[in-house]
Amino acid sequence: MLKNLKILLVEDDFDLRSIFSSQLKNLNSTLYVAQSGNEAIKLLETGLSLDCIISDYSMPNGDGAALLRYVASTGCSLPFIFFTNDIDPEIPVKYEKFLGTVHKLQFDELVNVIKTI
Repeated sequence: MLKNLKILLVEDDFDLRSIFSSQLKNLNSTLYVAQSGNEAIKLLETGLSLDCIISDYSMPNGDGAALLRYVASTGCSLPFIFFTNDIDPEIPVKYEKFLGTVHKLQFDELVNVIKTI
């Protein structure tokens, strides 16, 4: 179990978003979801208080790289994880709280990374 973390999950694929949302909720987390990087940025601009962002990398309407660039530009220290099928995605900026990239087939590894927060 995770401590009650507030997580933003950013995933464009409806089926994957549903599966991952269910799995993360079962880990005692408060979950917010966005379908794109642009939607996630709009949520962040509202002042939403979060403990972590988990984002796909390749998405229409604002990809994960654009979202990471935005987060880094705000000066916040919000942990950020890419959860993607992309092999070795390009990390667009240096960001101290970037916790790495986890393949979507390795949900247990994602949970282990989240536990470090």
